Amino acid sequence: MRTIEIDASRWTTVSDFLSALKVALGSCEGHGDSPDAFVDSMIWGGMNTVEAPYTVRVIGSDTAPKEVREYIELMVSVIRDARDWKRANRGIDTEVSMEIA
Repeated sequence: MRTIEIDASRWTTVSDFLSALKVALGSCEGHGDSPDAFVDSMIWGGMNTVEAPYTVRVIGSDTAPKEVREYIELMVSVIRDARDWKRANRGIDTEVSMEIA
């Protein structure tokens, strides 16, 4: 499985994380910033140049502000839960995950 690393060590805002994630995934113009927008593009597909299977690994988040670390943790959870829901309710597993290194 492909691993995409994004480095949080210089992020100061949640917007920094979201921008880095969109660049790493090759998100389309107009891609939203909400967790729902990332569920749509990562789990359901068709909006990013990078498609499953892959893992997004966030490195260096220990130096990021608390608000940024909490948002990263939220995204990890939301992506995991959406993948689980799709597998349980549609019988389809989209091999996408996000983790904090």
